[in-house]
Amino acid sequence: MLVSASHAVVDHPLPELCALTAPEILAWYRSQQRSDVSVMFSRLRDEAADLSEEIGPLRHYLAAYPGDSLRKRLRAEALEQLFLHMHEHVMEHPVWLHPFFVRVTEGDINAAQLTVFARQYFNQVKNTRQCVALALGRFHTMIDRVDGELNTILSELTQIVLAGLLSDEYGTGAKPQSANGHAPHSLVSDIGQLFAHVTHPALFRRFLDALGTKTADYDVPMLHGVADNVLVQRILASDPAYDELEALASVGLGMEWGVPAFFSMIMAGISKVAAREGLQLDSTAMEIWSSHVKQDVEHAVAVMIATAFFVRDAADVKRLEGATNILMAYRYDMMSDIYREVFGEGCHKISAVELPSRYALHDKRIQPRLESARYAIRPGSVRSYANYAV
Repeated sequence: MLVSASHAVVDHPLPELCALTAPEILAWYRSQQRSDVSVMFSRLRDEAADLSEEIGPLRHYLAAYPGDSLRKRLRAEALEQLFLHMHEHVMEHPVWLHPFFVRVTEGDINAAQLTVFARQYFNQVKNTRQCVALALGRFHTMIDRVDGELNTILSELTQIVLAGLLSDEYGTGAKPQSANGHAPHSLVSDIGQLFAHVTHPALFRRFLDALGTKTADYDVPMLHGVADNVLVQRILASDPAYDELEALASVGLGMEWGVPAFFSMIMAGISKVAAREGLQLDSTAMEIWSSHVKQDVEHAVAVMIATAFFVRDAADVKRLEGATNILMAYRYDMMSDIYREVFGEGCHKISAVELPSRYALHDKRIQPRLESARYAIRPGSVRSYANYAV
């Protein structure tokens, strides 16, 4: 049975998805995200003096340790200004209209090429949320920031936000059930259920299965651009050369806002391929794409609020911009490598793109740390490793 394009993108918030171009999809998400957050801040202005009144644990700590600076940073006007500035900075970067996304949205990809893409992009999916765990560990009670005793609760609240991202990624939000649908009575009889959560890699394997990929073919050595992107995410999240604010920006602002847009572009292309070539892609096979379209909007808002806890001045905003610039640049180069692999055609790197000055990579910390990280990985995990770790 041929699965229709509309069925392939079940539950997607854009009913006319397949008729939209990549720039139109991006514009829709930019507008929708700004509108949703404006509504949230409007309600906050009507109901509370600042965001702390909405967060019980923070409200209690502020009663014991008054912090006028933090309250000022958490006022609706300050939060909205920060959000709009960083949202524009991230969403205007050319990575979200990479030639790969534009071409796929148009349906200029066949089933065989789609499978090549899926196997290569799976290497990103398998690794992407580990950097969230690394960033989470940066926020602890010994953190040395200027808010004094309030850092204890701010770190805890940030941990909660990042743990929520991890819970969604690893499917651990619900208790595992035994085969009869009840909670396990003993650890020994139901130990398998401890590992039965549906992770995002597991969802991606459903997609690979629907494309006809065998288990032995799931895992392939990484392309150099994919490996660099994974390593850069890990470096930004965990290396002490980058502070906690930069780590938080790298796993939040640089990852969450653009994902719904380019996942929608990919879904548009998949729909066209499914209709044209009769791929059996039901809602279960497509869940890895559709779930991110819905989840990542919530993730973006949550991480933005956690980020605002620690942003004090223009210098902090500059560091946010710098961290997102690095991540988006390496994501661009990853997609260029995938483009060349999928289509067998050239695709320029970010260094060949004429970027506005605000996206220039002035950071001198990343390259030597990336080069060191390349030497520390398993050689077989990357294609042509001898040409990679040089």
